[in-house]
Amino acid sequence: MHKIERLLQTLAPKGVEFRKLGEVCESTNKKTLKISEVSEVKNKGMYPVINSGRDLYGYYHDFNNDGENITIASRGEYAGFINYFNEKFFAGGLCYPYKVKDTNELLTKFLYFYLKTNEIQIMENLVSRGSIPALNKADIETLTIPIPPLEVQQEIVKILDAFTELNTELNTELNTELKARKKQYEYYQNMLLDFKDANQSHKDAKMSAKTYPKRLQTLLQTLAPKGVEFRKLGDIGEFYSGLVGKSKKSFSQGNKFYVPYVNVFNNPQLDLNALESVQIGDKEKQNTIQLGDVLFTGSSENLEDCAMSCVVTQKIEKDIYLNSFCFGFRFFDENLFNPSFLKHFLRDYNFRKNISKVANGVTRFNVSKQLLSQITIPIPPLTIPIPPLEIQQEIVKILDQFSTLTTDLLAGIPAEIKARKKQYEYYREKLLTFKPLTPHKEVKKY
Repeated sequence: MHKIERLLQTLAPKGVEFRKLGEVCESTNKKTLKISEVSEVKNKGMYPVINSGRDLYGYYHDFNNDGENITIASRGEYAGFINYFNEKFFAGGLCYPYKVKDTNELLTKFLYFYLKTNEIQIMENLVSRGSIPALNKADIETLTIPIPPLEVQQEIVKILDAFTELNTELNTELNTELKARKKQYEYYQNMLLDFKDANQSHKDAKMSAKTYPKRLQTLLQTLAPKGVEFRKLGDIGEFYSGLVGKSKKSFSQGNKFYVPYVNVFNNPQLDLNALESVQIGDKEKQNTIQLGDVLFTGSSENLEDCAMSCVVTQKIEKDIYLNSFCFGFRFFDENLFNPSFLKHFLRDYNFRKNISKVANGVTRFNVSKQLLSQITIPIPPLTIPIPPLEIQQEIVKILDQFSTLTTDLLAGIPAEIKARKKQYEYYREKLLTFKPLTPHKEVKKY
């Protein structure tokens, strides 16, 4: 910062000139490509294609732009998003590609960094929000761009490039660590919760077929030497429905009856302090949730969220209901399952794979209580003298340790990345704020 300040005091003591983007840049080639013409695989098309999104549209066998360029998305959700290229690429029909006219006056990378500092303002102030968001080319070309001395631009680009490289390396390192931890957790989750080789109905069932942690191995050999029993969900408990859909309210009023309700999809950790309320009549009251209940999302726009579950592990002090898109499950025998064991089991890959088989729908996916009740789950033998819950508790102990570590990383890594990004944006804005050459003349930045 001090070096740039000294450079500005020496080379531009009265301020810097601002010029319109349309004066310092020229519009370059673009052409609409069909989806069928674009490959997702790079080696099937050498050149990257950018269109209206933040990311590449794909790859194509030809290019229509070369050298340093910027592109600005012109239509769609990301209209106004800025990209930078320093290679041959293909500009699609839904972006504005530009090349700097005189790079001895304005560096393309400097222009890119400056526009990125104003990207949000461009999206908010210049993009028209009709049925399809759109950015007018004439509005873009009236944006005013600072033209500080070239030496100043070079120093700013050098600093911001270093920040970008450092953040990229950090993000890669953090995400690699997160993936490794998640993979480790998923390995143990799948191994500990896959009892298909230890089914009592199989003659060759062997609990020693896997290398279990020592204490768990001992428990399995002692409590379930012949394997574990498999029974259908519908045989060991019953499902109940959520509320009939009504207008949602955030508070109670008058003599109308409002009740707090849970939406499992929006509240997977079951935070009972973050509930909305819904109005229902006396005749419409459904089962309230209880300790040990399993709550499912019955309907979702995404298949991966369909039948996503959480388990009530805390005592409920008041009546709380389920959203109409959800349903609950309650065991006939509350001592049959450790709720946390069931939580891990219902989120295991093998169980989720079964969900994809019973869910139906096209734009919205649904799973019925009837179909879900046919899915089999393993439970320890109920005739042994030592409580079978001990096996469940040991598995929960192991998986909770991995889950806690993974959850901490899931929370910590995005926070760290966000902090680095915020730091980078702070310095970028500081570096790219200039005093105009004519101080009393208002300069339109965006």
